[in-house]
Formats: sequence, C-alpha cells, structure tokens
Amino acid sequence: MVAVRTVISSLAEKPVDAHDVYLRLHLLSHRLVRPHGQNLDGVFAHLANVAWTSLGPVAVDDLEKVRLNARAEGLHLAVTSVDKFPG
Repeated sequence: MVAVRTVISSLAEKPVDAHDVYLRLHLLSHRLVRPHGQNLDGVFAHLANVAWTSLGPVAVDDLEKVRLNARAEGLHLAVTSVDKFPG
C-alpha cells in the first residue's frame, strides 16, 4: 500500500490525473462541494476501466489471473460489468 497526497489548488481547473478525479468525486459524494461546484471536464480520460465482480473490483488486465485464482480456491467469480464506475 502506498499513501498518496493529492492537492487541488483550484476546483475551477480541470483534473490533472486519476488521484485528482477520485478526490473530486469523494468531495462530491460527501457533499463537501455543491453539484456543478467544481470542474469535472475530462474525468473519464483519467479513469481506467475496471471489471466489477462478485469478489470486488478487478483491473481488466488481471481478470483472467484473478478468475483462475478464485477457481483454484473454490470461488466463483461473476463479472457484473466492465466500466469506469460500478453499474
């Protein structure tokens, strides 16, 4: 695990990376900023697609490895969607 420190100097500026995007979404989710109170232009360009599964989110590139590991442990892995957000 690696700690990441993210500082947004101005919510009026576009996000610069995925850390910036997740912090802005966190602020919005916890109602610390008003809807439309920050610039979210280009957020999707900074986010990777994720396989949302019955065992939690999995990087798309790791899906088959995780599926095989789950099977070896007697677990069933069901993919519910592949997207930037759970669906």
